[in-house]
Amino acid sequence: MSMPRNWEEELSEMPTGAGGFSMRTIRKVKERIAMQEKKKYRYRQAAAAIVCTVLLGAGYLLRDDLADWMRKAPAAKPVISDDEEVRLSVQYYDTGSLLQRYSTFIIRHPSVRLEAVSPPQGEAYTAEGYVSWAKKSSADIFQVPLAYVDDMSREGLIKPLDAWIKRDSYDIESLYKPVVQAIREAGAGQLYGLAPSFETYALYYNKTLFNAANIPLPKDGMTWEEVWNLAAQFGESPKGNDIAGLSFGRYSPAASLSLLGQSMGLRLTSADGKLPTIDTPGWRKALEPLARGWREGWISKQQPKKREGDILMKDLYMEDPFLTGKSAMSFASSIYMNDIRSAEKLIPFQDKWGAVTQPTATGNPNDSRLFGVSYIYAINSSSKDADAAWELLKAMVSKNQALRDKRNNYSSLSAIPLTDNSEPEDVFFESSNPSVIGMADSEL
Repeated sequence: MSMPRNWEEELSEMPTGAGGFSMRTIRKVKERIAMQEKKKYRYRQAAAAIVCTVLLGAGYLLRDDLADWMRKAPAAKPVISDDEEVRLSVQYYDTGSLLQRYSTFIIRHPSVRLEAVSPPQGEAYTAEGYVSWAKKSSADIFQVPLAYVDDMSREGLIKPLDAWIKRDSYDIESLYKPVVQAIREAGAGQLYGLAPSFETYALYYNKTLFNAANIPLPKDGMTWEEVWNLAAQFGESPKGNDIAGLSFGRYSPAASLSLLGQSMGLRLTSADGKLPTIDTPGWRKALEPLARGWREGWISKQQPKKREGDILMKDLYMEDPFLTGKSAMSFASSIYMNDIRSAEKLIPFQDKWGAVTQPTATGNPNDSRLFGVSYIYAINSSSKDADAAWELLKAMVSKNQALRDKRNNYSSLSAIPLTDNSEPEDVFFESSNPSVIGMADSEL
């Protein structure tokens, strides 16, 4: 075995390259890497060839299914086609008013023809008469009094809406919660329609008169006892001698008493309607301050004059103690707010005013007793164009329509809150869960 050359001489003959390795070593490493890359490339080519073969075979075997997958899906047929005329009948006052109020829907769907239908006057006054008319009616959408919803649903005359609401993601949460609650209660838990409006009450006050008499302004969440005490101060104030502290709009004393009692949760008769309940502690608590206020003059007894024939709104406003500056507060319905705004232009009523939540026995707005939904729009179970009717119903009870109604001064209070906490209407949405669903008889 030959001895190797001196290792120091061996190293001295090998010039170093990058990283201190000899150039010969670096070349050998590069050659080894190149050989490995060639092997990998050959493996990749083989794998790619196998995949292509499999895909081609699968494509041949599944050629019919692939053709279906790649074929463009047909566009869904619109519920309301612009090419096919659709006629929808709606229970409404008259066709002209119907077309005017929902003109944006007609513009959006020019193929739709709307017409109004209504029951004979006598048949609309009882549940039996209304149901009888509905069975024969061609209306696609009914305007059902809330009190008749149970009768209509038991007869199978109106469609439940929950499935449609879920399918179309209709924003039911945009409606005032107590309104939806009232509709569900009328339908035994089912939602058989949508309501565009509701009614409630508030305590309106004249800021100008309060400031002039140096009396604190009313506030939300007052009890009736607090209202009596506030109203009585106008009888005691030197600047309030000729001004009543409280009025009840244009109601007579008897109607005012009924209204007050219902706001306190009192009934004129027993639950079975047979026995009067006026001589009870609850009614005495309501009647005594009312009678004292009338006697001492801090509750207005002014009544509207009896008239015949046509009556101008201006004349009615001139008989209203609140609108003529003769009463500092008025307990009245949500519709009364429109009277105030109209009176500002017609009389004119120039005083500054505001509104607070309706007084209750406890002072809690959630104990409000005067709240009601007059009617709902419901779809006829026999409608041949039920889907189109649902499209119209969604438009009738929508934020866009509520905004249009507000601009056009429709008197009812929208079931979709449009306030920004800076408008007087905000007080009507303070109660999140009224304890009793109902309206005063004198208001309905």
